[in-house]
Amino acid sequence: MRIAYLHGGSIPSFFANGVHVMRMCDAFTAAGHDATLYSLPGSYTDADPYEYYGVRHRFPIRLVPPPTTPRPVTASAARTSMDC
Repeated sequence: MRIAYLHGGSIPSFFANGVHVMRMCDAFTAAGHDATLYSLPGSYTDADPYEYYGVRHRFPIRLVPPPTTPRPVTASAARTSMDC
């Protein structure tokens, strides 16, 4: 089975949820599944995230940039655009 594991946090991370995510993908791969982890890039970097988390199986880690959101329109900006 092909599994796309979507993680809303970053890898590598100082938080415990990174351990859970990496171990789950490791377990999926050990069970014979084709797992790919999609995650946000973190501010902390490590040369080998597999070694950092102590996982045995290699699976692709795809770092996805966070989505950009449009700036909110303020009331003064809305009035200015309506005056034109």
